[in-house]
Amino acid sequence: MNKMDSLPPNTKQKLERLYDNRQFDALLKELHVVLREYPKNPFAWNLAGEAFRRVGRVHEAVTAFQQVIKLTPDYYGAYNNLGIIFAHQGALDGAVWYFDRAAELKPDVMFPRFQGFYHKRSMCDWSDIDAVSSMVEELIASKQEVPPWALLFAEDNPAHQRLHSQAYAKSLAINRRASRPKRKVGDKIRIGYFSADMHSHATAYLIAGLLRHHDRAQFELFVYSYGPKEDEWTTRLKETADNWVDA
Repeated sequence: MNKMDSLPPNTKQKLERLYDNRQFDALLKELHVVLREYPKNPFAWNLAGEAFRRVGRVHEAVTAFQQVIKLTPDYYGAYNNLGIIFAHQGALDGAVWYFDRAAELKPDVMFPRFQGFYHKRSMCDWSDIDAVSSMVEELIASKQEVPPWALLFAEDNPAHQRLHSQAYAKSLAINRRASRPKRKVGDKIRIGYFSADMHSHATAYLIAGLLRHHDRAQFELFVYSYGPKEDEWTTRLKETADNWVDA
């Protein structure tokens, strides 16, 4: 990338701020202008891929990440993001390939290594299982965040699982102070449940009784559903919630 393709620092900071604040639609509008002026900037293309992925425009996300690799073949983020997309689409061979390439580019970053291992297990590929124990030790020592689900095959230590979950949750949190709403004595306690599995899924089967047996005199329930589908179980769960939000 030559100097003419580099983003001005204030432009880069603005794009990063929009991304950090999860303002993906605004980010895409800004990137539409930026990429016309800097069409060979891999950072901008990678950010476009991230934003497209977050708003569900998967095909455009794949195109953007592939453009990053075309411009900069050793751009770690593009391989990692393509691994995530392929995994979500169930194309596990492709996901593992991209995660392995990302791990080769940044061997000290634990995320793609564990994601690749996890999806190999999903394909019943146990060829490198002997390396898992040492990888878990590396992960604990590094204090990096990895999706806890990707670690379930690796160990069954509850204390470690909790540490991994806390680290990952912290990485997803937006660093923004929210004012605590004022409550009067006797007001109901509001409880929110947030899930993509409010349909015919193990989570829905297990949570149905929990939602149904809350004491409505003391609690008000909010359910935020961001799942891909609705069915008869969604209807059942809606009947148990005081407030249902299709997120």
